[in-house]
Amino acid sequence: MARLCRVAAEVRVTRIARALVALLACLGPFAHAEPDLPSYKDEVVIAAWTDVDAAITASCDWPEGSDGVGVPIHCDADHLRAVIAGAQSFERTVVPDGRIRYLIGLAHRHLGEVDAAEAAFGEALKLAPNRAEAWFDLGELLAGKRDWDGAHDAFTHVTTLIPSGPRSWPGWLQLAQADAQKRDAVAFEAHLRSALRYGMNIQVIAGDAAWKGFLADPTMGPTVERMVTVYGGPEILASLKGDAAP
Repeated sequence: MARLCRVAAEVRVTRIARALVALLACLGPFAHAEPDLPSYKDEVVIAAWTDVDAAITASCDWPEGSDGVGVPIHCDADHLRAVIAGAQSFERTVVPDGRIRYLIGLAHRHLGEVDAAEAAFGEALKLAPNRAEAWFDLGELLAGKRDWDGAHDAFTHVTTLIPSGPRSWPGWLQLAQADAQKRDAVAFEAHLRSALRYGMNIQVIAGDAAWKGFLADPTMGPTVERMVTVYGGPEILASLKGDAAP
């Protein structure tokens, strides 16, 4: 069954690519006709993006209620590699696209191939600089490498692209955490307030190793303690006292 799924995922994307090539060949003589023809290429790219995204989700087991968002529990490596191959074939046949390249990076990330994922996210952003999801994932990878300047820059892009609303708080939270790593207490407080304003639940930091480190840090500790006390209460503050992250 897994092999059939891999073949189906790759064939579906390849068929879309071939269909678009045939369509563009038919439309070629009329390329300068008036009025302008609709962008069938973009429609096919969106269809391919939907298929690749669904194939990645189907390749992994996810925590209950996650709807395929976040960190998967386990992924079928062979299936993900087939999805990557199909997406790359689509880009070679049709057009390089930031949305497809981001998904290639996401599949690499689910495989634990951090360098390949980082490279794909960077390429996606060269193709489409306003893809907030690519900036976000790139920021997380850079934070994992302790490149706090790079992570700060990536999350600044995220909050610029999604500055408000319920989808914005993860970017503000990540930016606040990058501020804390850079020991900028003023920016940390401002950005954490933005995260809370737009829907962050303070419970997400309870017992978090990084936040234990922030609380123990002489520069960040007083601001962290005050913010957690005001917005979280004594139980969350107590969960951050103890062994701190290095």
